[in-house]
Amino acid sequence: MIQHISTSLQKSQIGAAIAMAQPQGFRNQLNNRCQEQHKPRPVYEDTTSGPQNNITWSTIVYIDGVEHGRGTGRSRDIAREAAAQIALQHI
Repeated sequence: MIQHISTSLQKSQIGAAIAMAQPQGFRNQLNNRCQEQHKPRPVYEDTTSGPQNNITWSTIVYIDGVEHGRGTGRSRDIAREAAAQIALQHI
């Protein structure tokens, strides 16, 4: 029983340490910055292009109806992260 509690505690401590060590994603940073500056949340507009087996995602991020960044990638998440990274440079 004590060994099980000790192992569970170690796993939770390791998980917390990993979470703290990972950098914050650009979308999360952008959301936080908008909140700090009392701006509305970012809105992402996604489109796809290319053949079904080789899709490219394109994303435009808007804040308060104004375009602040564009990104592309092999997945929607990658495109949104790229757009958020650019938007962070402009707000």
